[in-house]
Amino acid sequence: MKKIIFALCMFSFIFSSVEISGDARFRPRFDQKINGDETSTSDLYYLYRARINFKVDIDGGWYFKTKLGTSSIAGMSKMGSDGSGPGIESSYRPLVSFMELNFGYKAESCGYWAGIFPLKSNPSLDIHFYPNKLVDIPFALYSNGAIMGMGGYKTFFSNKVNWFMSVDKNVTNNEEYQLDNNLADSSSIDFYTLGLNSSIKLSQITLTPTLLYSFGNKNSNSPLTVGGDITLPRISNIKSSLSYYNSFNGDEGDNDYYQVDHFRLSLIYPFNENKIKLFYDMANHNDDQFSYLWISYTHMCYKGDLGEVSMSPTIRMQTGTGIGDDYDKDYKRNKFELTTQIKFK
Repeated sequence: MKKIIFALCMFSFIFSSVEISGDARFRPRFDQKINGDETSTSDLYYLYRARINFKVDIDGGWYFKTKLGTSSIAGMSKMGSDGSGPGIESSYRPLVSFMELNFGYKAESCGYWAGIFPLKSNPSLDIHFYPNKLVDIPFALYSNGAIMGMGGYKTFFSNKVNWFMSVDKNVTNNEEYQLDNNLADSSSIDFYTLGLNSSIKLSQITLTPTLLYSFGNKNSNSPLTVGGDITLPRISNIKSSLSYYNSFNGDEGDNDYYQVDHFRLSLIYPFNENKIKLFYDMANHNDDQFSYLWISYTHMCYKGDLGEVSMSPTIRMQTGTGIGDDYDKDYKRNKFELTTQIKFK
């Protein structure tokens, strides 16, 4: 009995430093697409997801973190249509993947980590990694807000400089002999993206300049994205911010050349434990124009020490789709949805 009690005490001690949290969502959505040729489609479908987070602190500033979920768009699954199950359509069950998996060190003056780790959603990430999509938060949707690589921060004179380097594509070198027995030049370089940003506070305004640059194989794209966010003073408790980013790839006349710019106005009005969120995007890919409007209201149904439950009716409206010859300026997509979410900690 003493050994059992000792083992239970040791088990409790070992796992006392493990933090477990997560969330689950259920989202009915009415999705309407109207094309420039006046054809249209509409669909009412149901999305769901669950994610579990684990964090372990081993002292001395060192930690390990991981997130389990489904590797799909926004980690969501669609009822009655996703994947192939063993039986009827509704027999499919989503698979679990490591959505995040990293470890590192954090202190007041510096920090660094490696693996699969999250990046805060930002238009610079959208237009840099997804220049063919631009609107509808593509980095958060298609990359699930995370990258593979290394990252960290360093504090200089009380200002924190954040950095990351993502490994976007691994390339294997091959040696091939041509017909004249000469060795073909097949050397290549892996593809990376370097990101830098820092927040500068000026009175009640915060500026956050950002730079993203991709480099590697000379035959691959090497976009450069620059710009920043401006957080404005609160007016009647309304949080507001502006952002503008520009992204370039290659030189004019190159096959892969493009120039992208993106402007966003964001407003958040918190009241009691609820909030209204709105942001409006205007984006251009060369001569192709796009716009996007997001309006949501989050109502807190319950909030306690162990978690919360909320409901968020949301409207998303997009104009324009495709690029180049596939561009449709009269395209419209409207999403009307209601998200019920539970968070636990």
